[in-house]
Amino acid sequence: MKRKAEAPHVPASPDVLTVDDLMNRPGWPLSRNGTYSGIKSGDIPSIRIGKKILIPRVALETLLRGERPQTKTAS
Repeated sequence: MKRKAEAPHVPASPDVLTVDDLMNRPGWPLSRNGTYSGIKSGDIPSIRIGKKILIPRVALETLLRGERPQTKTAS
């Protein structure tokens, strides 16, 4: 039986972060479950591409300053 090859880990660009990047960020205040919960509720801005979740760095920094990030809605 052939085993499905795993895709190699590709680091996120400097403009976006993954959940793993957030977990490794010093001082990140949320647990992994809390982070996914914030993404699901829309409190943490994110972009989903397939199964990959990306967090725009600019939007995250805006959120951490206590401001509400601007979001674009699909038309």
